[in-house]
Amino acid sequence: MKLLVMIVQRAHVLLNNNMENITLKFEFSIDEANVLLAALQELPAKVANPLTAKIQQQARPQLPQPEEQVGLELVK
Repeated sequence: MKLLVMIVQRAHVLLNNNMENITLKFEFSIDEANVLLAALQELPAKVANPLTAKIQQQARPQLPQPEEQVGLELVK
């Protein structure tokens, strides 16, 4: 947890030094991503929420989609 806080703090410093145009790419298993998301929620919401949303937005297209339910109709 302390490592994550240090990473976020360092990233914040870098962003404030006009390095926001640099993009980093990481690869994590679903379990690792969930641990990172849970750890982010230990930080203040104004820091955690934008990062959490960005991670979820990038992860969503990579996750398996539930199969379409064909042939089901709503009964009125």
